[in-house]
Amino acid sequence: MSKFVEVSQETQDVFNRVLEATLIPQWVDFKLLANNSQNELYIVKKLSELFEVLTDGLSIVIILNEEIFDSLEDDQKLLVFEEMLTGVVVNPNNDKISIEKYDFSTYSGMLDKYGDDKMIRLKETIITLFNEKKEREDLVKQSKKKSKNEE
Repeated sequence: MSKFVEVSQETQDVFNRVLEATLIPQWVDFKLLANNSQNELYIVKKLSELFEVLTDGLSIVIILNEEIFDSLEDDQKLLVFEEMLTGVVVNPNNDKISIEKYDFSTYSGMLDKYGDDKMIRLKETIITLFNEKKEREDLVKQSKKKSKNEE
């Protein structure tokens, strides 16, 4: 089984709604995938020109830990997608796509728009959800190990 799977239709719909509200040109083609084993909420990757040709124009792949994402509140989900798309920059002079690195564990534009309290709360919630997931996984491993040792 591949660790990369399609995201749910609900997640895709939220992403599409946020994408439509950006200034990113419609010709920039995104693929949203889930990988619930990754230790980051999302990864944004720009594809090389070769992959763009091989995939009929796919420009950006976003890999989302959908398990963690689904545990966020609805307004936080919108913030996450807006945050990730803030880093996708298209140069209007040559249509070159680039991915900017955030400048303060988020983008200053997000801090200006939503304030540091809301963004810090989002980041803390994500960290807590990852910690809880790890604890659950550790308990399952311990349980399996205990069962195996008792045999």
